[in-house]
Amino acid sequence: MVLKLMAQGWVTVALMMRTDTGLLNPKTCGPVPPTAIPGPDQLEPEPRVERWPRMQRNDLALLAIGPVFVVVAPPA
Repeated sequence: MVLKLMAQGWVTVALMMRTDTGLLNPKTCGPVPPTAIPGPDQLEPEPRVERWPRMQRNDLALLAIGPVFVVVAPPA
């Protein structure tokens, strides 16, 4: 799960670069000339890009709650 979490960040960046959308923060557009000034369509949420951070948040919650659940050992 840790490796999956690490890979999901790279997948998100790759999708953002491939689709040139999903840049929710103008600061994510670096000084690279093609994306120096983002257009309004680039700053709108892109469902394909937003899916990966949502999955990462779900996995992080599971990674945090899972060990606590095992330590507590609730009855079946």
